[in-house]
Amino acid sequence: MKFAIRDDDTSFFTQPEQLLRVYEGIWDRAPVSLSVVPFHGRTRTGGIPPEYWSGGDELFPLADNTRLIAFLSKQIVKKRVSIMAHGYSHVDESAGYEFAAGADLERKAREAKQYLEKVFGRSIYAFVPPHNTLSARGYRAVVKAGFDIVQIVRFGRRGRPLSLRHMPALARMVASRFLWKHPYAYYPHVLNVGQHREVAYHSLTPSVSFKQRLAELEFCHRRRGVFVLATHYWELDRKTKDGLTLRDALKRLVNRATQLGAEFCSVNQVLGRE
Repeated sequence: MKFAIRDDDTSFFTQPEQLLRVYEGIWDRAPVSLSVVPFHGRTRTGGIPPEYWSGGDELFPLADNTRLIAFLSKQIVKKRVSIMAHGYSHVDESAGYEFAAGADLERKAREAKQYLEKVFGRSIYAFVPPHNTLSARGYRAVVKAGFDIVQIVRFGRRGRPLSLRHMPALARMVASRFLWKHPYAYYPHVLNVGQHREVAYHSLTPSVSFKQRLAELEFCHRRRGVFVLATHYWELDRKTKDGLTLRDALKRLVNRATQLGAEFCSVNQVLGRE
């Protein structure tokens, strides 16, 4: 089994101390794949200070936080961190989330990739949709920009189109659900869709239980698959449904994966891009 940590919402507003507090002592064992917002806007999210939740259309480019860029660059060299894209501005629209209801998504996906590659001086392969929400239009934009997706996109008019070239991927999904009885979103292997690759994630947020995530980890191990644990650095002091802090739950899942002999790697490595 391969085990990867996906952490969402690193942006201009992130301070190095926030990441150190959470991941020091973990990322030397299990590298952390940060999904990074290139140009964070004013919108309501726990990842930015409340005074920036409203007030106009101003964008805050990641590279303007030079201290954060210097810090992340050092962690990348040490192989503690790898970088993915997390939308463009992460701004919630009145009709929905950014890559479901936003405008000009092809340009935004393309510019997000180009900007992050310029900032970090390396290829950016993976895309994490804000709020894990991707419409058919958003899907087309992300794939056209050359991204893999850290999510299994549904088949049909609200996600991946039902075309002939997608039939092999659909057949694998249907067969695995029939054989292994897993939920759709938790397909335990990388899904090769031709132009790009996709991998499922398992959320570690206050709305889930540790026991459920542990069972999913064990399932992925039995299938010799992949387990991508998705969380947010800014909420790891909160608790799961069964009373553990998210930080404790993270450590326990890493420890259990160690016992199972998992290979700890980045999401890019899971996708076969590094």
